[in-house]
Amino acid sequence: MFRSFLFFIFFLLPLSASGALISNVGSILDVSVRPEYPRPNDVVTVRVSDPGNENSTAYVWSVNGKVVEQGVGATAITVTTSGVGEVKVVEVVATQNGQIRASGTTFIRPGLIDIVWEGNTVTPPFYGARPLPNGGSSLTLLAVPQLSVDGRVVDPSILSYSWRVDGIPVTNQSGYGKSSAILMPPRFGSAFTVSVSVTNQEGTAQAQSSVVIRPQTPKIIIYENAPLLGVRFNRIVSGLFSFKGDEVSFSAYPLFASSVQALTYEWSIDGKPFTVDQFKPLDVKFRKVGEGVSSHAVTITFNNPRNFIENGKGTFGLQF
Repeated sequence: MFRSFLFFIFFLLPLSASGALISNVGSILDVSVRPEYPRPNDVVTVRVSDPGNENSTAYVWSVNGKVVEQGVGATAITVTTSGVGEVKVVEVVATQNGQIRASGTTFIRPGLIDIVWEGNTVTPPFYGARPLPNGGSSLTLLAVPQLSVDGRVVDPSILSYSWRVDGIPVTNQSGYGKSSAILMPPRFGSAFTVSVSVTNQEGTAQAQSSVVIRPQTPKIIIYENAPLLGVRFNRIVSGLFSFKGDEVSFSAYPLFASSVQALTYEWSIDGKPFTVDQFKPLDVKFRKVGEGVSSHAVTITFNNPRNFIENGKGTFGLQF
């Protein structure tokens, strides 16, 4: 039994050693992958950098041990990635005059990151879409990574997160476990890009994703407030609103402002301000007086004394 064991080891060791020697003969080639952070089922380009030798050297490319391309000047190949965490080992060997001169190896392990985000602003009830930031309000982002090593999902809480705004690192919100970030638009109303890259402690699994944020102009939306039905959130009041009764009510709701309470409001009719209940500044009621038909312009303006970007108005025509 002891002799059999030694005999088996004697044959295994040379095989393992020869495999390592083939991939490390001569100098080491610089091998790059684009995109740098591939996703599952991406087509990536793997390229070797070998200045001064590329037109006179034969390159042999293999993926997971299988030769897929070879020839003089064959400095690049394309590879389709597999699922999350499924590794593809890409090796290139450079030969001149039948001799191995250099080699290089890279590992392609695709990963995913979803970025979930919303503005820290208000929307009307039943608005049906996420709140968006304005040029002077913050937004919250959450990175949801999917990384896998050796068939095991990597715990997101132990990953390192690097947040960037328009390519500039946000160091105070980056680091291990920092999967969320609260950011401000860097140029008020201009669009900007937020990116996050994620890596495990060993640096063997990584991914990156980005999203373009377009700040919105704050608005105010007006709805009819019916006596029996309440606020009719399915009917936005704009243009000309006609009614045949003696009384009609409306309610206004800010959209994409940082806070309802931080705003001041003013109602006017035909350009003349009028007062409403100070405890219900967003509600207004009109009563018909006299006979005949008349039309009036109704406007509500809003303003945030602490944020010059948060101001605007809503207007509609009222006919009765």
